[in-house]
Amino acid sequence: LRGYFTWRTGVRKGDFSPIATSLAYIYLYELLNGIGTSSPEETIEKLLEFEAGYLDSGIGDPCMRKDLRRWLFEYMVIHNISPKQAGKYADQTMIEMDAALGVLKQPEEATDEEILSALCVLGGKKLGESPAVKNQEGEGRHLFAAAWRHICQVYVQDGKNFFTACFGKPRTFSWHPLGNAVYWEKEKHPDTDYVLDACRMYCCRDGIWQEKRYDHLYFNRNKLQSLLHETDRVLRRVLKTGHYLREKPEEAWVTPFVEAVVKEWQEKKVRAARPNITIDVSHLDKIRRDALVIRDSLLTEEEADISEEHSQEALETESFEEPNQQEHPQEVSGDFYGAPAALDAPHRQILLSLVKNESILPYLKANHLMPSLVADTINEALFDEIGDNVLEWDGDTLSLVEDYREDVLQMLGGESNE
Repeated sequence: LRGYFTWRTGVRKGDFSPIATSLAYIYLYELLNGIGTSSPEETIEKLLEFEAGYLDSGIGDPCMRKDLRRWLFEYMVIHNISPKQAGKYADQTMIEMDAALGVLKQPEEATDEEILSALCVLGGKKLGESPAVKNQEGEGRHLFAAAWRHICQVYVQDGKNFFTACFGKPRTFSWHPLGNAVYWEKEKHPDTDYVLDACRMYCCRDGIWQEKRYDHLYFNRNKLQSLLHETDRVLRRVLKTGHYLREKPEEAWVTPFVEAVVKEWQEKKVRAARPNITIDVSHLDKIRRDALVIRDSLLTEEEADISEEHSQEALETESFEEPNQQEHPQEVSGDFYGAPAALDAPHRQILLSLVKNESILPYLKANHLMPSLVADTINEALFDEIGDNVLEWDGDTLSLVEDYREDVLQMLGGESNE
């Protein structure tokens, strides 16, 4: 005893020296029972100091570290120390499995990489070696994660979703904290709920502790492996990785889920490959003005005078002279020109003629209009109403888009000849 107390006095001052392992354990038991400490926090501090000064220095028995780490974790649980801090001293395999289960249970909140890592933890490390997973563009990783998200959303069998079908439900087991240490509580522990993570919690009722968790004994590994194998098989073929897998008839139930994900992914790729065309309507005015300048430069003096005269008349009266009966089709009543107001009379007459499948050449000649500019003017004027171009100019012919014939005629207040 004199030797132990002398050694303990030195340890409390930070002087760690060799001693029999059984006596070193006595020191740890004292700390766990609050001997030499005034609070749980101080106990934890001294336990960590012992690990650093005695075990890390190579003095003590290395086997003590496993016990010390277990006691640190369990002591933190029963004294309600932060789960984040307690998790550092828990069995890391247990923590890794809980984290993977948490990711797969709520996949919509996880990244593709997190889901794939979780599948590797619970489904086997071989998944990470698949050519589909090693795809340089990361498409395989994304599709594996997408397949898991999709099947978790739509799969229901016997009232179970796919996560529950693979991993069961949380189960309750007896838990004996500090069971392999000399430890005693003077008073019955109060009722407590300690949540370590999303998949594990500890409860104390009437002084009795229980652990609620998912247990690997109840995992359906065949169902999980079927999903991973068939997903891997389909993705290898879709991504053309080579090293193809043999199809298994018993895994056919997985195929529709994976193919649905692949189809959606392929459709997104097609949509993304389409050019994103943006039409800046504000530039049409400038194009029109530039075209008018070019047109005017090509007109003879006499043609220019006629064009100017007609333009002036259009501005003042918003109408034009009726074409000669022998040259032009008969114009209809002015009631047709109620809409759209943004068009002048010549453009409205041309639009009506196109609707009625009549020739527009007389109006183009009479008003010295270029078909391409007529198309731009009318399309711009009707864009807000129709939401699309109603006229098409292919370089030779100005024509009305057939789908909008009735809409345009209704805007003009007329009835079709059909």
